[in-house]
Amino acid sequence: MKIIGWLLFLAWTLAATGSEARRSLVLSQLEASGEKYWKSVMAEPPSDQLSSRDLFSYALLWCELRKHPERLERLFDLGARLQDREAQSRSYGNFRWNWGAPAVLDYNAVDFCMQGASVIWLKHRDFLTAPARARLQEILRHAVPASLRHKVNENYTNIALMNAANLIVLGEALGLPEASAAGRQRLEAVIRYTLKYGTHEYCSPTYYGVDLEVLGVLETLAPDERTRQQARALLELFWTDIAANWFPASGKIAGTRSRDYDYLRGLGMLDWHTWLAGWIAEEQKFGPSAVFMAIGRWQPPAALRELAFSGGIRLVRQSWGARENEFRTHLLQPDITLSVSGAGYGTMDLPLTLDLPGPRQNPRGYFLADGRHDPYGKLKIPERSGHQKTLHLTPFLAGAQDGPDALLLAVYRDKDIPTNSTTLESHLVLPKTADGYWVNERPVVFSERAPLLQPLRPGEALILRQKTAAAAIRIPWARNCSGGPAAVALHWDTNRFGVARITADHQLSSGKLSKAQYPGAAFWIRVASGLENDAAFERWRAQVLKASPRVEATATRLRVETTGAQGLLSVAADAPFTGQPTLQPPPAKVVLEINGEDVGRKILERLPLAPTGNRQ
Repeated sequence: MKIIGWLLFLAWTLAATGSEARRSLVLSQLEASGEKYWKSVMAEPPSDQLSSRDLFSYALLWCELRKHPERLERLFDLGARLQDREAQSRSYGNFRWNWGAPAVLDYNAVDFCMQGASVIWLKHRDFLTAPARARLQEILRHAVPASLRHKVNENYTNIALMNAANLIVLGEALGLPEASAAGRQRLEAVIRYTLKYGTHEYCSPTYYGVDLEVLGVLETLAPDERTRQQARALLELFWTDIAANWFPASGKIAGTRSRDYDYLRGLGMLDWHTWLAGWIAEEQKFGPSAVFMAIGRWQPPAALRELAFSGGIRLVRQSWGARENEFRTHLLQPDITLSVSGAGYGTMDLPLTLDLPGPRQNPRGYFLADGRHDPYGKLKIPERSGHQKTLHLTPFLAGAQDGPDALLLAVYRDKDIPTNSTTLESHLVLPKTADGYWVNERPVVFSERAPLLQPLRPGEALILRQKTAAAAIRIPWARNCSGGPAAVALHWDTNRFGVARITADHQLSSGKLSKAQYPGAAFWIRVASGLENDAAFERWRAQVLKASPRVEATATRLRVETTGAQGLLSVAADAPFTGQPTLQPPPAKVVLEINGEDVGRKILERLPLAPTGNRQ
């Protein structure tokens, strides 16, 4: 027993030493980028792209390194000039996102700025020069009321956590118990929401990175054990979520997600954290916010790495909202994963996904509703806050999954189609890296230089195979804007991304949108794992081609059903497509369920929570 205990201690020590070495690499890389940043900061007037959040992140970096205290006066001076000091202004105390912004457009700016400023004041105010200390104190005096006024909905996961954590740290640093109390109450509100409805901003490769940064700092710096315990529980929940949805054959989180900036590959800030934990070896390029990751000390235990890399079959189910169909299913097998969400999340979600083995940089399979002919998410447009993002359409979506079968229905209402839309298309983007493609049993041959347009007739299936895995995709129903059948085809447009796509063209330009016959499409995917030879693949394909989906499509109702490999799979919804669809199998209210056990609920239920009261 002593030997086993010593070995466990040694393993923990080596892991801890590894993460400490990686933290040092993070700070070294940021220090090098900080020198370039400092040269840009000295310009007068500053560049329009100068970001308010970066000012405080780099200031924190130099404090952590205990270097260049003389630079902080300049950073805080610029931060003060970006802050709204008009006491009667709605945005009083908040910050313009960047120098070129005409006003405060993104009210999250105060949270991103205080993420660094609060830690500086708590940990490093003695390191500041007297002028820098006075300037930062003045900034904080205006920013605390703005942080208190910024009452973030609990379902805006990353900002709700950041706002709460900032207030807790600010209250402690400034001796403002009312700020700390408000922060604790807001943190517990997020926990209660998550316990009841699940993580709303689910499985995002970008925003899970923000969540981990925020919670890691809070777990390290919170002044009281209760808050640290809550931060640890949330860290455990997020890391369990990551581990459950981790596809070791591609080295990244897989399945559907709420918000993704990289549709093709599904990479993001979360990679910094999985790298720090030793889950991936790929070299990372860190942004300034990685300084928060370097401050946090909590790391996922070995048991979660074991779960992530077990390589077995996992069925993950999780709720992400108050509506019944705000739910997600993900089947992970050693050589393929399939996932569908029961409802749409927003303009950056991927509600139907297919993941295959291969290098992390390889593309994924995903559904996208498109009004700009941008199936690969490469054309950025401004959103209301002024940020440039790749946004897609948000039709009515309803999805169901039973093991290896997933079904997604997309219906476009008039309000879903912007007046400046140039097209209306439903895409399923697929990695061309698969070993083979067939339409039913006919091989599809891609030429690197010659485009391909292969029509898919009703009832035909596109089948792909990669080593021991396979997937079959059918479009049981597709309607155009005039109420007739939509053209469906496999496209290879010689893009540089290594993807093909199935596209249902709803022919937006063909005439006025039919009010009686909503345009849309249904996608059915069946996957298979462990097909060890050609004979096994051919038997599976023959079974797939025998399956016959059934469609009811009237002016008032849409229903698509099929007999899946494990049972009946169906999605039904009624016009005007604003209510709750009927899904089979039905969704379940679970926080994070892995192979039938709601482990997420168990993590959160052990937390002590204060009695509910008025929201602060």
